[in-house]
Amino acid sequence: MATKKTNTKETTEKISTQVGLSQEIIEREKKLKELVTIKLRKDRNNPRPDLFVAVNGKTFQIKRGVEVEVPLYVAQVIADSDAQEEFAADYMDGLVYDYAEKSKDVK
Repeated sequence: MATKKTNTKETTEKISTQVGLSQEIIEREKKLKELVTIKLRKDRNNPRPDLFVAVNGKTFQIKRGVEVEVPLYVAQVIADSDAQEEFAADYMDGLVYDYAEKSKDVK
């Protein structure tokens, strides 16, 4: 029966790489869990309820108009949501403009 000869240098490098990646992931997760202060805008003309955010099973209810501390990953989710909402509004405005321009030609 033949045995496979392993190269200890290659094995050591693989383990070092895996440990390094694990450490990098741990550091990134620590950073994402750091608390940051945010304040959601309160609009008198269009009152909205508190913001509910759920990330990987953890839930947060954030009151508008008050400074609160949340983990960085929650602040990033809120920022991404706001950016997407703005993009959608711009897209809809473009569709309305295109429709208005095309309807001028129909008359």
